[in-house]
Amino acid sequence: MKPVISGTTKVFGVVAHPIDHVRVQFLFNEYFEKEGMDAVFIPVHVKPGNAAKAMEGFKALSNFGGMVITIPHKVTFMDLVDKVLPTAALAGATNIIRPEEDGSWTGNNLDGMGFVNGLADQIFSPKGKSFLVVGTGGAGSAIAATLAQSEISRLTISDLDGARAEALAGRLRGAVPDLPISVEGPGPNPAGYDVVVNATPLGMHEDDPMPIDPDLLEGDTVVAEVVQVPPVTRLLKEAEARGHRTLQGGSMLDYQFIEMARFFRTAE
Repeated sequence: MKPVISGTTKVFGVVAHPIDHVRVQFLFNEYFEKEGMDAVFIPVHVKPGNAAKAMEGFKALSNFGGMVITIPHKVTFMDLVDKVLPTAALAGATNIIRPEEDGSWTGNNLDGMGFVNGLADQIFSPKGKSFLVVGTGGAGSAIAATLAQSEISRLTISDLDGARAEALAGRLRGAVPDLPISVEGPGPNPAGYDVVVNATPLGMHEDDPMPIDPDLLEGDTVVAEVVQVPPVTRLLKEAEARGHRTLQGGSMLDYQFIEMARFFRTAE
């Protein structure tokens, strides 16, 4: 039996724009029911430009237990919390925040861990592999940061925003000085990498342009997504048609979910 929402129910949520693609609420509400917790998880639609106002509201609500942060707010919310944990600071973005007993809020980023764990479990360990990460927003920066600390052989990051990509590369070079890290603009050549990651929103809609040219893929390159809906994007379809292994975007959430739940409960 599903728990009754009452005056003691703790509220959690996911912040996004658009909101129709999110699915983390299903995982959390199932988890709350299984654990017998007096809690509920809801989608919270916050449009770009309204993040600071939304954060003021979250801080004013005593029954809020924390929020998952997704497109396009991961970078913005890092500047709206009171404390940023090291993983999020290196990435330059948060994907989960929680209130502390003193009323302050803490942010972390678990996307990179989720991606790496999913890749290791479903395909291979990133150790010794070469990576191209396309997109240095919240998810892409977190993935790049975690990969950089995973003993990979080389890393290329690509973004329309060259300054943002260079800033991320600078942080990563400072953290892992021996790792070869390069920066490219939009439309990077995916040839010669062990793994190509689309960490942009391209693929959420059928008519989106593709972040890379799949005809340039070579050998045994694995193509990975962060887009969760649809589960099989046009890019993944094109890669699979050319004989490449793929990793769906949903795995990034699935493989970080328990850590998200642990992060929320740590503050209790």
